[in-house]
Amino acid sequence: MEYSPNHELKDLIELVSNVNEAFTAALFLYNPPRDRLFLRSYHTLSLQVNPKTTIQPGDSLIGWVAKNKQPVNVAQFDRDNRNLKLYLRDEGIKSFMAVPVGDAGVLSVDSKRNYVFTDKNQKILQDFARVIYQVLQTQTLCRQELKQRRLLNFIYRINALSRENHDLQEYYQKVLNACRIFSNTDAAFLTLLPRKGDRYTVVASEGKLFAPMKKNSIPIDMGLTGWVIKEKKPLVRREMKPRIISPIFFSRTILAGSFVLISGYPSLFLINCTE
Repeated sequence: MEYSPNHELKDLIELVSNVNEAFTAALFLYNPPRDRLFLRSYHTLSLQVNPKTTIQPGDSLIGWVAKNKQPVNVAQFDRDNRNLKLYLRDEGIKSFMAVPVGDAGVLSVDSKRNYVFTDKNQKILQDFARVIYQVLQTQTLCRQELKQRRLLNFIYRINALSRENHDLQEYYQKVLNACRIFSNTDAAFLTLLPRKGDRYTVVASEGKLFAPMKKNSIPIDMGLTGWVIKEKKPLVRREMKPRIISPIFFSRTILAGSFVLISGYPSLFLINCTE
């Protein structure tokens, strides 16, 4: 069976729940901007858990633990359970405990019985939190290693293409195809600019475009493509207006996603297109 990091976390949270005889065990992790916590994994006897819940640091007991990086152990929980931001309705929770998971998030357990979580339970939960944090760190390293391996394979592919015998246009097409696949974009095009020129030319394109590209030279003062070439700076536009007129296309086209300069001279661009 293929290894899945999500299954590893799921199994750990289930073990946390069983060891503590919890009604619900939940793992909250920060989103990339680190301005909210999201529910990454949980094990519960409830049908009212909100899997899409998010919590701001400092909001609710879970948010307090995340913000202050201190554990809480409430032996007699007398609030509406919806204040935990975990349940859609009150589930009659009587005990609640949560601990920080390093700087990554919060691990919590609750119960429908009073005074169920002892100091020993808190120590066990903190030990689990340390293990989960180590697992998260390992997963991060694995993702980084995978990215590095993919990058090295891409560089090897480009170098291999430069050693193959083919004409220049065929070489352009193969390089553009490799770049487009590596970047997971819809299309790529290559421009050339005379060293002292003020107009550029699209010499090759590859992928799915919804309008034909112009083959004549285009002033570098026109459009985003010209701006990138003129300024010699990379550009990433993750969102663009639904319809823009680009001087490199014959007709109106819809662009969305990334529009990226890969290298300075000549210039290689990658774009995402949607109809």
